[in-house]
Amino acid sequence: MKLRKGFSLLELMIVIAIAALLITICSVNSRFLRSSVVQTQLDLFITTCTYLAQTAIATKTPQTLFLESADHSYSFHNQKHLLPKGMQFGILNAVKGPPASPTHSVHAPITFANNTITFWPDGIISSGTVYFLDTSTQALYAISSGVGHVSFLRKYRYNGAWHLI
Repeated sequence: MKLRKGFSLLELMIVIAIAALLITICSVNSRFLRSSVVQTQLDLFITTCTYLAQTAIATKTPQTLFLESADHSYSFHNQKHLLPKGMQFGILNAVKGPPASPTHSVHAPITFANNTITFWPDGIISSGTVYFLDTSTQALYAISSGVGHVSFLRKYRYNGAWHLI
């Protein structure tokens, strides 16, 4: 009986199919992980704002969140938080804002005056929007506070149009 050296076509096809399946599973998991990181960062930003708003009410003193677009960070009470790699304050071309009423082209990733969000003891939050860009997927998100007698933050995602999330 003569022994053959090498692999049969069937064996190669099975190996290629298994490799393709593993690559697909890893790709889906990495996209899910990236999306989870972005959502967690947005929630952390909103939680920080909620903390500062409650602190302003409890201490009866204004609280300020400083936004630094140059190094993609924000700070309060001598604590600085850097956005993770692949996420930054940013905008996409031809996007209109603010998200609740998109009528004007957005030219800056931070529209709060002096790149600061002020939380007042009466519960009012200064008005403006912060735009977050996920550079790996080019997904755009916004955290916005409108002008009004009652202040609250809204979270949006841009998919050709703004959607409240």
